Amino acid sequence: MIKEPGFNDLQDRGVNVMAVLPGNSIVDGQRKELVEHGSVRFPVACYYSFLAEKEVPWHWHEALEVLIVERGAAEIVLNTGSLTAKAGEGVFINAEELHFIRDWDVSDGILHTIVFHPRLVGGGMESVFWQKYLDPLVHNPLLPYVYLDRSKGWHGSALDAIAAAWESCRLEETGYEFDVRASLSRLVFALAEDARCLPAPPSEKNIRDDARVKTMLRYIHKHYQEEIAIAQIAGSAMISKSECLRCFGNTIGVSPMQYVKQFRLQKAAELLESGSQKIGDIGAECGFMDMSYFAKAFREWKGCTPGSYRKKWGETHSGFPPGAP
Repeated sequence: MIKEPGFNDLQDRGVNVMAVLPGNSIVDGQRKELVEHGSVRFPVACYYSFLAEKEVPWHWHEALEVLIVERGAAEIVLNTGSLTAKAGEGVFINAEELHFIRDWDVSDGILHTIVFHPRLVGGGMESVFWQKYLDPLVHNPLLPYVYLDRSKGWHGSALDAIAAAWESCRLEETGYEFDVRASLSRLVFALAEDARCLPAPPSEKNIRDDARVKTMLRYIHKHYQEEIAIAQIAGSAMISKSECLRCFGNTIGVSPMQYVKQFRLQKAAELLESGSQKIGDIGAECGFMDMSYFAKAFREWKGCTPGSYRKKWGETHSGFPPGAP
């Protein structure tokens, strides 16, 4: 039986727990991530995520994100669809792409993720690096993500570059900043140069559906504490209920009300982790008027009661998995 890794396991592997941090998305009402990745002078940060314990909720950010699955498998869900990455495989996620990551098929997935601002590689907007490589990459509407696996030529070197950047952050040896920037520069060059990584151009219908779903998500994120009906969600984008259902199904793979339920549960989990409110008050604040339904839905999602979840995570709010000293 594989032991679930924790803080001590990371130390045993030699992970510098000051340079490599536990994943912990904090987002605003529009699901924009508020976490500062790195610093103004060195805008890059590395994270590990234990997906069996905690999924990565819906979020987006202005930074670029790359990840490698260290163990198990991860399902990455974006507005444009979903994919499953297994151990040794990786994913590049472009700036401002709304995404959600969870464990796939109870695989005890572990991720290594690097989030970095484009200026780390591109420098100022007047530089050749920005104008020739970063700007076309970051503002390419046809490139929301790239799935990386070693069976495709240049993907191997891209994965090696991600792993090298991670290792440099882990060790933090003198001058590691140069190594991190060099590794991520190789990755960006490969992504920008190889046209084979581009997905098929989206149709006008897909572009329209994407815009409508983003509008409806904004409505849900603003009103999730209230009673919400499909008619209200559809009305926010000025479309019919049937069109609303079709857009959600085609774009993010769940119904509007399933998304509302998931979002409410995610907000409840965040409050259970960080606050001291009564569990009933948390349920009500997150839109669950029936506490028995809240408890049932939470158990179905997390496999435990809200109270057990608070005990498991609330007392270890340092960010490390349960069992950390």
